[in-house]
Amino acid sequence: MGLDVFQKSRAGQGKFAGKVLAGRYYLDRNLGEGAEGVIYSAHSRYNPEEQFAVKVGYSAYREGEAEDGLPLDPILREHAVLRQLAGPFVPKPVQSGWSEAEYAFAVRELLPGMSLAKLLRRNPSPPLANCLLVGHALCSAMASVHNQGILHRDIKPGNIMIAPGFGQDISLRLIDFAAGCRTENEIPSDPEKTLGTPAYMAPERANGNPAGEEGDLYAVGAILYELFTNASILGPDSWSLETAHQILQSDLPIPAVPLRELRPDLPPEISRLIEQLVQREPEARTGSMEQLKDLLHAYLRRDQIDTTWFAPTQASSFARLPEEPEPWYARLIAWFRR
Repeated sequence: MGLDVFQKSRAGQGKFAGKVLAGRYYLDRNLGEGAEGVIYSAHSRYNPEEQFAVKVGYSAYREGEAEDGLPLDPILREHAVLRQLAGPFVPKPVQSGWSEAEYAFAVRELLPGMSLAKLLRRNPSPPLANCLLVGHALCSAMASVHNQGILHRDIKPGNIMIAPGFGQDISLRLIDFAAGCRTENEIPSDPEKTLGTPAYMAPERANGNPAGEEGDLYAVGAILYELFTNASILGPDSWSLETAHQILQSDLPIPAVPLRELRPDLPPEISRLIEQLVQREPEARTGSMEQLKDLLHAYLRRDQIDTTWFAPTQASSFARLPEEPEPWYARLIAWFRR
């Protein structure tokens, strides 16, 4: 049994909650929409306690392989990349394939918490200790991914999931590896079709050149700049993707405003290292994730962390579980009693 009702339009995708995918995954509700497809919370129709996140593509039947041998379809590609990763900073992949209507789908574990983008929209000025904690976890995650030979190539606040952890800690996971690849497979691309988000995209990648690990380092630096300052690293007019792309392809300074001017309470060593990560020339990015991770940890005071900033609200939690679903056998009995 497959899910044969998905349409190419994004409109009304939430109406497919309640359908069964691949004979096993009961789609509970719409969690959101990404660039490639709709994301649902789901549970096993045989065991309601088994919870999943399921992404189903907008476009039908995009088979074949890219130049690096990974699937051409972005949803299947993300699943293939996740299967090459291990550790606590990425979601566990479960299954991928095609529905009967030839739409790609991928199933992974359901993550708790909210994206960093949503946390910043809810409260754009977290305490310094919170910023240091998030930065430390993000650097740890990127170091883990790079050590396993993978580039993410689209790191941004919307692709960082955060949930409260034990005590004064957090759980951070990187998601959406649809643009990911092996480190050795980063190749030049058409600047008009470059994968990624301009607000966090390394200048060389915006120009269609290979970026390597340095491209991910730039993105982390851009995210940390925004986290500490509540401002875009490319300036106040760069929230427009077109404007951001133009700035990246120009010779304007990056960051647009020095970090210390916007966040004078930030230790100067941290400011300098973050600004090293966002240099225009890749060879000038002399900092590393391990170095920045250790520096952020050295200044972190856990007794100053505001744990309420990380707490997801019931209305906005990415992985808020649905109401206890009725067991499949109870639904079957009810159907026969009609």
